[in-house]
Amino acid sequence: ACEISGEVQGELSGSYTECGGTLEVDWTYTDDCDRTITAKKTITVLPAPAAEFDEVEDMEISCEEANSYQAGSLGYTNGGTGLCEISGEVQGEATPDYDECGGVIIVNWTYTDN
Repeated sequence: ACEISGEVQGELSGSYTECGGTLEVDWTYTDDCDRTITAKKTITVLPAPAAEFDEVEDMEISCEEANSYQAGSLGYTNGGTGLCEISGEVQGEATPDYDECGGVIIVNWTYTDN
């Protein structure tokens, strides 16, 4: 007759993004004698893995092709889903350094996540 036991469902609150965040679970129970007990769990959500660019390969083009070469966009992803996904594409920036004797065009892609 003196036992007070059972279970209560926790209530989840808080928020997170691909940069991480905090979730909390709160439990509250009030017995028949109007005594309340509480418990709280804090859950730290770590940031999602950083994104990586798609693979790029060096190439060779003719001098004439170099005259009209334009850097394309390059995709990136961290393979996550939902709020943990970091993905998209960025436009490359070409830096030409060639003449009629040849040379190089260097293309750089840069992305900084949140």
